[in-house]
Amino acid sequence: MNFVHFKKTPSPLPPNKKQETDSQMLIRISRKFILVFIFILMFDTLLDVFLGVLDLLFEGIHILIEAIEYSIEVILELTLNTDHQSSEMIIVNSAIIFFLYILYLVYKSIPKLYSKLSSSFSRYLDRKIADWQELSLSHKIKLITLYSICSVCLILFLPI
Repeated sequence: MNFVHFKKTPSPLPPNKKQETDSQMLIRISRKFILVFIFILMFDTLLDVFLGVLDLLFEGIHILIEAIEYSIEVILELTLNTDHQSSEMIIVNSAIIFFLYILYLVYKSIPKLYSKLSSSFSRYLDRKIADWQELSLSHKIKLITLYSICSVCLILFLPI
């Protein structure tokens, strides 16, 4: 058997931000601000695309629900000898019960979700604080200066 071994290419950034050079830090932060700048400039286009996809998704879900409702209505009319209004009443009542059950499940899962989110957020904050405390004073000054300059440039060059 011939196995193909792929070399793991090293990342252009060191895993530890304390060891990165000034040019690597400049490139990393510049990429962030360029993405923010592009996002702000294309916000209306991105919002239109997002809302268009969301509209298509809701229309597809609506058509699917209508098809399921119609098929259940036909089955109820044939098996239980009900008229159109009685079938719709049965479907609406069962949908309300199903919705209330889903709402109950969501209500029961909120404390677990809150504890998971708060613990993961606190771990994230602890990691960021530890990273910040590891940096040297000159590196902190360079980071603050770079973020300040990029923020000012973002505010000044954005069309109002």
